[in-house]
Amino acid sequence: LKGYRSFLRPITQAPSEKATDASSLFDLQGFLKSRDRSHQKFYTLMTKTQMFIRFIEECSFVSDKDTSLA
Repeated sequence: LKGYRSFLRPITQAPSEKATDASSLFDLQGFLKSRDRSHQKFYTLMTKTQMFIRFIEECSFVSDKDTSLA
């Protein structure tokens, strides 16, 4: 996932269902285009998982619990 931080989108509105949607938090298409073509299928499937979406949420909304994500 090297370089994923450059695809995090800035938070421009208060948290809501739409504002916390992964597509509003992360430039998925840009990220996928930046990956090696031989690994495209893996990254496409991986970014659809609940684990990845939760990871993006955690990186976007850093809490006091884990400041290492800041």
